Amino acid sequence: ITDGAVYFDGTSDYLAVTNSNDFDFDGTFTMEALVYADTLAANPMIFTRGGGNTGTSWSATNGAQFALYCLSDGVVRFEYNNGANGSHTLASSAGSVVVKRWHHIAVTYDTTTFTLWVDGVSAATGTGSPTMPTTRNLVYIGMWPTSADVQEWQGFISNLRFVKGTQLYTSNFT
Repeated sequence: ITDGAVYFDGTSDYLAVTNSNDFDFDGTFTMEALVYADTLAANPMIFTRGGGNTGTSWSATNGAQFALYCLSDGVVRFEYNNGANGSHTLASSAGSVVVKRWHHIAVTYDTTTFTLWVDGVSAATGTGSPTMPTTRNLVYIGMWPTSADVQEWQGFISNLRFVKGTQLYTSNFT
C-alpha cells in the first residue's frame, strides 16, 4: 500500500511548501494524513509550519503556526500558536501510534474547538482561538527545523491534505 506515499528516511528527507495564506487558521478546517512510522525516535514531525528565527519559538511575531507529530511512546500531539500565550497542545494517549502500521491522523477545527483524531476516534479536544504570527514561514512535511535539532519523520506519509472551510469529521468514524 505504498503507491502514492512518500518515504522519508529520517535523514534530510522532507518536503517544503512555499509560504502561503492557504495554511492560515482563519476559519473551519481539516488537516489529515495517513502515516506509517519505521521508528518514533526523536519526536518525528508529520506536518509543521513556521518556527521563526529561533526554531521552537511560539511568539506572536515570528513564531510557529502549528506542529503535528508523534512522541516516542506513540502519543500524537498537535500544537498551535496561541500568540503571546505561547502554544496550546492536544495530545492522544500513549500507544495511539505504533511502528510498522498505517494510521490515519486528523485535526479538525470548527472556529471554537480543535479535535485530534487517531484512526477515526476522537483522541483529544480543546477550545481556542489560534493566533497567526505576523511573519509566516514555510510549511514542512516530514520535519520541523528547530534551533536545537531537526525532528524528521522516518517512514511513509500519504494523502496529506489541508482543507479550509470544511470540518470533515464531527464524530467517530471508521
